[in-house]
This record gives sequence, C-alpha cells and structure tokens, in this order.
Amino acid sequence: MPHTHCQAFKRSGRPCTARLRTDLVQHGLCGTHCNHIGNELLTERFNREQAIYREAWLNRRQAAVAPAPTETAAPAVRGPCGQIMTGGRVCNRISAGHDDGKCSLHHGLLVRRAAQQPMVDTIALVRRIYRHGATIAEVDEIVNRRFAEVPHGNYVQATINNVDNIVIAPYENQMNQLLNHGRTIEDVHAQIMEWQRFGVISERRGEILVRNSMVMLRHVQWRRAWDLQHPPAAPAQRFGPNQREAQLAADSQNVHTKEISAQMRDSLAMLVAVAVPETQTNTCQEIRECWNAQGNRPAEVGAVYNDVVEWWNRKTIFNTDDKLYKKCLRGLWWTIKQYNGETRKELEKRLWQECKEAALPYSVCVQGHMARLSNVMVGFDEAFVPPVPVGEILQQKMAAISEMNISYEKQIQMAEELLAELKVPVEQHGNWLAAF
Repeated sequence: MPHTHCQAFKRSGRPCTARLRTDLVQHGLCGTHCNHIGNELLTERFNREQAIYREAWLNRRQAAVAPAPTETAAPAVRGPCGQIMTGGRVCNRISAGHDDGKCSLHHGLLVRRAAQQPMVDTIALVRRIYRHGATIAEVDEIVNRRFAEVPHGNYVQATINNVDNIVIAPYENQMNQLLNHGRTIEDVHAQIMEWQRFGVISERRGEILVRNSMVMLRHVQWRRAWDLQHPPAAPAQRFGPNQREAQLAADSQNVHTKEISAQMRDSLAMLVAVAVPETQTNTCQEIRECWNAQGNRPAEVGAVYNDVVEWWNRKTIFNTDDKLYKKCLRGLWWTIKQYNGETRKELEKRLWQECKEAALPYSVCVQGHMARLSNVMVGFDEAFVPPVPVGEILQQKMAAISEMNISYEKQIQMAEELLAELKVPVEQHGNWLAAF
C-alpha cells in the first residue's frame, strides 16, 4: 500500500506529517523534502542525515548508555569562509566544516550553482549555434545528447523551456507582424498549422505558439485602444506666405532665418569696416577688466572670458581664414570706447549680457556668437537699426509674450505696446500679431 504521508524526518528529530499528493510522483517525500535531493551531493547528504534522525527516533525510548570515557582530540580550529561577495567584500563567517571550507550559506550557494551550470552551458550553446544558422532539428539533437551526457537534475524542465523560447523567437516575431498589420488571430493560427504541416516546428512548440499568440493579440488590442483614446498632438501652427513676421515671433530660438542672417551680416560688415588704430592691442584684457569693474561674479567672468578668447583665436568663422570674430570684436570694442558717460556704461553692460548668453550655460554655435556681437549696438547707433525690426530682440520678446499664462486680450495689448515702442510701422502690426 503506498504511503500517504511524507517518510522523512524534520531537523527537530520528529517525523514529517505532510500529506503526499496523489497526482505527483514524490518518492514518499513531501514537496519540502523533495528539494533536498536535487543532485548526487544533496541526495547523499540528505540520506545520511535521515539515517541519523531515524535511528534516534527508533531508540528514543531506550535508556541512554553512558559511553566509556575516552581521550578526545582537540577540535580542529575552523577558519573564516573567505567567499568573495558583492562589492568585493569577503565573508567572515566561520566555516561550517564542509570540504570546500565555506559557511553554510555560501556552501549551499556553490552547490546550487554547480547544479545549475549544465543548464547555463546548454542554453549558451543553443544561443550560439542557433544564431549561426543551426536548424531546430540540429538544436534538439544537441540538447538531447547533452541530457544523456551531463546530469541536469531538477533543471531539466527549465532547460527545455529556455530552449523552446530561443528557437520559437523568430516565429513569434512573424506572428507579431501579422497582428500589427491587421491580420486576424485565425490567420495567425493557420500560419502555425502550416509550420507544423511542413515540419518546421513540432506539435508541442506549435501549442506554445498558439498560447503566446493570444497574449500578443491582447497586447495589440490594448495598444490600439490606447491610441484611440490618446490621439497624437495637433501639428504645429502653420503660417501663410505673407505672415513671415508672425512665424519669426513664434520661434524664440531661431537665429538662422534669412531675415536675421541678412540683418546680422549687415551689422557685422559695419563692425569690420570700423577703422581700429594699431594702438588697440589689448582688447580681450580690457574687456575682462571692464566686466570685473561691473561687479559680476568672478567665476562667470572667467568662463565668459575663456569663451571669448577661444573664439578670438579661431581663424575660420564663415570663410577660410577670415578671423571674423576677432575683427568684429575689435571694431565693436573700439566703437564702444568712443562713447562717454552713461551710454558707454550701457554698451559695456550690453556687451557683457550678449557674451554671457553666448557662453553660458553652454557655448552656442557660430551663428549664435556672431548674432550676439551684432546685437550690441542695436538701439544705440542708428546705423545698426534695420528698417524693419525683425531681429532677435523683437523675436524673443514676442515669443515670450505668447508663452505667458495670461488672457488673449492681455497678450495683444502687450504686443501692441512693444511694437509701438520699437516703432514698427502700423501696417505691419497685423503680421506680427498673427502669432497669437
């Protein structure tokens, strides 16, 4: 008559009372004690301990006979475990007396790793040969041969599952493409049946693909429902052919448009044309002393000065060996020095602001550096004011107004005041205000 309860003993020395399941072959052991016989080493240790527990249980009612006094040798001194742990730390627990000299924790870890190693090696081999063109039949033949040569213990089923996932991955990709392109689940199942009929995959793996296809279908349906509930954002606002100013006002970062580039080149040509005397030989140092005198933070002054020196030493800006940044900065600084009083102080502050924006928090592009040099004199010298103010200053201010969290009427009011302040012709106001 088969056993109905576990035949093993607990570590307390008492019999295990767990009932056995009738639908599994457990060899007279419950699920807990089955985990102790995964490989030869664990099975041998389990049987040795169970023999001791069983003998003690059978002799529990017999009087203990005092052993004859004998001389006992001094117990051997056990050293530390010495296992290298995460982060390079060394385990300092005392050895549990195992042959490997490890503590109980790391001894069990090494035993489990040794039991898992055949599975790991088999999976790595399958990945490598399948990637290099091996057929499924060749993969199965190699796996079966390794099962016969190398004991996999309790990891046989885990090895089989991993091998199945590797070999059916290309077919799952084809199924996913079919569902994403609007094919039905019946079409996918028909494709799986065709693979089985031509012997591409086995019947067992075909059942796995059928189960996985249902999961793929639910995912595709969920994604389609999500797309319906969350449509893509509306495209950016488009402007008509006669609303170029509105397009510029709605773009707060663009310094590469043809209008601004033409304005910038005109201003740079004026700076290059300035007749700078040969006695002007220490431009960068004079500018740095000026910025320090303004009370700016030394760290910021140093960073901006280094950026200025770097661009000063660049030989090519727009054309080969034109040294345009150096020529423009020399002309600009000499022009600023021709002013006196508050006007010069304001120009020096403007130069600091423009150079700082070009250098911090990161150094901008060539176009950005040159555009900021051309902006310094705007508003101070009539020669630097374009006939239609579509430069970067007006562009950024209009964009800033459009981004404010205020009412539409207030935005229009502020924009009209800005246009009036900069003396933009009234007939052009409509084009600028179209950005709102």
